[in-house]
Amino acid sequence: MTELTTNLPVNHSAAPRVHIKDGAVFANSRDVADFFGKEHCHVLRDIGAIASNLGDNEFSAWFRLASYEAKVGFGVKRVPAWDMTRDGFTLLVMGYTGAKAMQFKVAYIQRFSEMEQALKQQAVALPQTYKQALLALVALVSSQPHRQPLWPSPLPTHRTGACRLQ
Repeated sequence: MTELTTNLPVNHSAAPRVHIKDGAVFANSRDVADFFGKEHCHVLRDIGAIASNLGDNEFSAWFRLASYEAKVGFGVKRVPAWDMTRDGFTLLVMGYTGAKAMQFKVAYIQRFSEMEQALKQQAVALPQTYKQALLALVALVSSQPHRQPLWPSPLPTHRTGACRLQ
């Protein structure tokens, strides 16, 4: 299992740290707890609530069980954690309250609005009738600079007479 922490510039004030594991981007439940100022056990509880309300296929697509080593007394214990995709992370934190959660939600909404505006600017009105389609085609062709015809000029005549078949 390959784990790589990104070194890309990230606005850490708007989202917790993410990492790449097996070619996919994940946020870990411990990083989410740290970022939002929550106890990790509460984040685990919230993920458990999502699991109970979500189908197994969706949950397993968005959340992967992970673990980490925690010091307990003089020893070390493996403690559960969750890695979550962008969709799992979004589902989890949309239920959170507080200043950082609100900051994330506002940034998410703003980005969605930017994408919506970009798509609207790319949209092309499609003709509804055959006549509208022909008029649009004429307008398009007449706005283009003169081009060479798509077909060649008439074939030259052969001076040698009839074609010979072999």
